[in-house]
Amino acid sequence: MRQGGHLKVLLTARDLAASRAISTLKDNMGMEVSVLAAYKEDRYSSWVQRASKVYFLESFKHYWNIERLIAICLKQKVDVVYAGWGPVAEDPGFALACRRVMPRLFLIAPDVEVLKVSGDKPRTRELVRQAGVPRLCGTGELPRELPEARRQAHMIGFPD
Repeated sequence: MRQGGHLKVLLTARDLAASRAISTLKDNMGMEVSVLAAYKEDRYSSWVQRASKVYFLESFKHYWNIERLIAICLKQKVDVVYAGWGPVAEDPGFALACRRVMPRLFLIAPDVEVLKVSGDKPRTRELVRQAGVPRLCGTGELPRELPEARRQAHMIGFPD
């Protein structure tokens, strides 16, 4: 914990996840929150406006650049990273990089091993099936060709 009891929190999350995190950290815990905005168009989003400090990236592709995110964490001496959900949060490479480069950093995310499994959706489906966990109806094997995917989709049905 930083001097004075303040933590520097970097949100790589966006939209609803970022908004909820800021509300929790600022409103409920009185913490300062730094936000990494994914791209300049986020500038006027409510969650960006509520942040204590904002780091803008040139484009959305930089949001996925793990080395760039780690560099910001190091430069700004971040204590905690909250990735929310989505591509950065589900990337085991980001979690591994955080652990390797900044061992004292607290990453609010599933364990790297969990991310490796859950990021591979076919493997996850198979593990869930093997564990006997009830699943929603769906396909057995994943379709490998578009016509088969369409056939299975029509067989399952679409919401009204």
